[in-house]
Amino acid sequence: MNEDNVADDVYRALISIGVEGLWNRPSGSKCFCYVELVEATYEMVEEALEPFAEQLWKYRKLAMFSEMKKAGPGLAKGILKFTSEGQTEFKEWAPDDALEWLGGLLMEWEKECKDVSEKECIREINQFLEG
Repeated sequence: MNEDNVADDVYRALISIGVEGLWNRPSGSKCFCYVELVEATYEMVEEALEPFAEQLWKYRKLAMFSEMKKAGPGLAKGILKFTSEGQTEFKEWAPDDALEWLGGLLMEWEKECKDVSEKECIREINQFLEG
C-alpha cells in the first residue's frame, strides 16, 4: 500500500456514489422519517469513506505508524482530487461534504491522539489540505 493507491481508492469510492441513491433514501411519504437532501448526501459520503477511516483506526490501534502515515494523507489526497476534479452529478449535490467529513475525522483524531507519530501525521494532512 502506498499513499497514491489509497488516494485512487478514495477517489473511486467517491465518484462511484450515484445520485440515484438520494432518491432511494427514506422520505416522508413512505415512512415516518424524513431525511433532508443535505443530510442524505453527507450520509452517502460518510458511508463511502467509512471503510478508509476504519482502516486508519486499525493502523492506529496496532501502532502501525508507517501505514498510518500513508493512509491518512492518501485519504486526504483522494478527497481533494474528488473535490477539484470529480465530475459526477452527485458532486453537484454534495460539493464539500467529503472535505467536511475529513475535517470532522481529523478533529476527532486530534482529540484522541497522544502519540507523537500520530500528531505528526495529522499535521502533515492539515498542511496538505492547506496547500
